[in-house]
Amino acid sequence: MGDILNYLIWPFLALLLIVAVVIGILRKRRRLRELEGLAGRLGLRYTRAGGSGIHEKFGHFPCFVRGQRWRMSNTFRGEVTIAGRRCRVQMGDYRYREGDAESRGPTREFSYLVMQQPCGLTPDLGIRETGLLDVLAEVVGSEDIDFESAAFSRRFHVSCASRSFAYAVITPPMMEHMLARAPRYMSSGRCWWLCYEGEGLWNAARFERHFRWTLGFFERWPAYLLEEYGPPPARLAGFLAGEV
Repeated sequence: MGDILNYLIWPFLALLLIVAVVIGILRKRRRLRELEGLAGRLGLRYTRAGGSGIHEKFGHFPCFVRGQRWRMSNTFRGEVTIAGRRCRVQMGDYRYREGDAESRGPTREFSYLVMQQPCGLTPDLGIRETGLLDVLAEVVGSEDIDFESAAFSRRFHVSCASRSFAYAVITPPMMEHMLARAPRYMSSGRCWWLCYEGEGLWNAARFERHFRWTLGFFERWPAYLLEEYGPPPARLAGFLAGEV
């Protein structure tokens, strides 16, 4: 009886493995087709090919310089118009290997979006969902900036060297926009904003959602703030990872 069970179980397990592999391949192909269609809807250029320049261009964001063997793929690039100003955008998949040259760690991957803000250089601003460590930090005092909305302050941890700038950006309409469907993590640096949600790849619908949400984020910036900081620096016009 045991021999019969072994005879049946191993082929069955092998069949399950084959089915899982085939399903994974089909899902990946469907995702690629959907990403190509999304590029057409958004008016962006799309390439499946990988590249390694993103950690050089956006290395001021910590998530792009972790580990080693950095690679990007399924990359969208293009321009959007915000408040009459042309701003660059790039989004796609990013992969890296944990560890260093002497230790091989697991491979990690996530999707991201970086968009140029519609004004010149501003104080760096970080916005992320509140975690357990943030709750504990409140006990001993932290750099979290509080806002009038208790719901917003509970959900998001906000840090900025300039509180006045943070309050200028995060107005009551902006709080409503963020409470509706904000990414888990947003951070600014060198006139760019990064949006990502940790490990995991986005499907086409999520890419589109974050793209349109980020446009809405910038469209809610007060006009006086854009005037105060002036137009985006011209030298950033072609500053996108992988471009020449």
